[in-house]
Amino acid sequence: MTSLYVQHGTELEERRGTWSAPTWDPHGLAYLHVSRAFRGTGIGRRLSDELDLIARDTGATEIVVSATPSKNTVHFYLRCGCELMTEALPELYELEPEDVHLRKML
Repeated sequence: MTSLYVQHGTELEERRGTWSAPTWDPHGLAYLHVSRAFRGTGIGRRLSDELDLIARDTGATEIVVSATPSKNTVHFYLRCGCELMTEALPELYELEPEDVHLRKML
């Protein structure tokens, strides 16, 4: 049993539970996933930093993240500089209503 979060604006409610991500969705969304064997090695942070660079190079000023609600995943994005969004983007919320929605200014 692990911890999951339920998002209420910029507040997180912790609940006991498990999370298993479904098979990747091919609808053009970008996913950042690190296999369990490689977690804690810094590869996720390097991938996140690379995505920041790519986004900046395209002129983006922010990144929006729809993260699985697992405690580890949410804390990873918070450590990477993301902040909880007051309100999720409607199109992301429609696709992933249980996710935690974050934003990172570039």
